[in-house]
Amino acid sequence: MRWTIRYAFALASLAGCYNPNYASKPCNDRAGCPSSYFCDTKRPSGGAAGTCTQGEEPAPVVDASTPIVDLAMADLAPPLGLREYSVRGGTFTIGTTLTDAIGSGDSPPYQRTVGDFCAQENEVTVAAYTLCVQAGKCSTPAGTGTDCNYGMAGRENHPINCVELPQARAFCKWIDRRLPTEAEWEYAANGPTGFTGAKYPWAGSGGGIVDAARACFNNGSTCAVGTRARTYLGQEVNAGSPGFYDLAGNVFEWTESEPCSYSSMTPDLKCGSKGRVVRGGSAFDNDPKFLRSTVRLANAQDAASKDGTFPNSWFRNCGFRCFSNSTASGTCIP
Repeated sequence: MRWTIRYAFALASLAGCYNPNYASKPCNDRAGCPSSYFCDTKRPSGGAAGTCTQGEEPAPVVDASTPIVDLAMADLAPPLGLREYSVRGGTFTIGTTLTDAIGSGDSPPYQRTVGDFCAQENEVTVAAYTLCVQAGKCSTPAGTGTDCNYGMAGRENHPINCVELPQARAFCKWIDRRLPTEAEWEYAANGPTGFTGAKYPWAGSGGGIVDAARACFNNGSTCAVGTRARTYLGQEVNAGSPGFYDLAGNVFEWTESEPCSYSSMTPDLKCGSKGRVVRGGSAFDNDPKFLRSTVRLANAQDAASKDGTFPNSWFRNCGFRCFSNSTASGTCIP
């Protein structure tokens, strides 16, 4: 009995003496600490990320002076393929001496100068536009029908079409971009050329041949973006180089320019028109002349702008891509 009492007393004394100091234990995360402790990374120890500290881990402090980035906006371009490339501006010959594309309004040619800008690699897709609608920043396309791509299964990577000008503007504004002028658009297609004949994006200096491998046209429906010729300033380029798809074919693209006559333009390229120029030809065309980079057609901006000259504000063959300004170093900016 005496031995039992002494042994129990010794165990009790030992238990009373053993009190581990977890407050100095190194840790890399909370799993390395006992319950009621957290890993305090403000106290790195022994090469570990932190030191075990008793209590609940405090909530992170947000510095109100630091701007909060909308990640949905900041990350929009890479996941959706809305890559853009800068273009160094210059002086070039806009238009053509040809008059065989009836109603194109692209003659006589004249000299124009554009500043530096950026253009998106692809036309805006159904997938991208759908996100804008879901975010409450875009409305559903004005046009409906089986040839309108919005909401059609399997066409997520096709260009959005059947949209009016304000809808195209709203999307570009959502990603901090804008629609181009027609001069910027034609320069992106043809580059600093002085040629005045038939110009296509893959041969801005003339001699272009239209075929299904280069442009989605005479197809009866749109094609997935990025599946035809890749071009940059009038030359066909490989996938590793800066370039743009579908500047000829797939869908015509909205611009902010009024369809003024080249022979009667005022210096600021305004003529009081309710219409706006569209460029590039489409998959629904069967006349390759309308794939020329110089051809300019026009639609009413929206339903309120329709009149006898421009009776339609949307078409199955019309979509858009966004442009932006560029710094001298090639950085794309709003």
